[in-house]
Amino acid sequence: MSRSAFVTFLCMVPCLQAEEVIHHWQFTTEHIREGAVKPVVGNLAGKITSPVKFATTEPKALLLPGDSKVQHCIEITSELGKAELPTQALTVEAWVWIDRLQPWGAVVGAFQDNGPYEKGWLLGYEQSRFFFAVSTKGKGRLTYLHAREHFQPGAWYHLVGTYDGKEMRVYVDGRLQARSTEQSGNIEYPPKGWFTVGAYQDNDEFYSMAGQLESVSIRN
Repeated sequence: MSRSAFVTFLCMVPCLQAEEVIHHWQFTTEHIREGAVKPVVGNLAGKITSPVKFATTEPKALLLPGDSKVQHCIEITSELGKAELPTQALTVEAWVWIDRLQPWGAVVGAFQDNGPYEKGWLLGYEQSRFFFAVSTKGKGRLTYLHAREHFQPGAWYHLVGTYDGKEMRVYVDGRLQARSTEQSGNIEYPPKGWFTVGAYQDNDEFYSMAGQLESVSIRN
């Protein structure tokens, strides 16, 4: 399915309608000025910590160099309590292009995964498989739900992770890839953490993403 056809498809899906969006960012030239990403929906701007460069081909998305040593990413906030992130139900959506496979990669997340201390959620990838991870108060650990199919670097993908309080699901290009009922109840966020785009970031790990980002949305 082409990207334009898929956008039309999304507009017809009730769970992805605009009125449910609480945060939305477009990582294209018209929404970025002097290293800051203006939110399309919500009140949280993003700060780009890498050189601001864009792809020359449509949709001319933000390029991420993937340098973990200098911690390249888009910083949203380090105060999770002020981010108004969903607790009972959550949908995370992104258009992403991955250039380099890596053991731990995140497109967007607000989490901690430090040994047995696992809280929050993230949408990301492990080598060539996308995943959606969630931790709830009853479990106290993250369930990493991996897509069934492998992705290829150097191509656009539409990712969606959903959690409705009873079931997790992960979709790639509109196709359901995996589902799990391992988590239930409210999402449990860490008292200290980062809401980050383009990097896997917690207390003791930082892995930058190499590729392109066109958009990220959070819905409840």
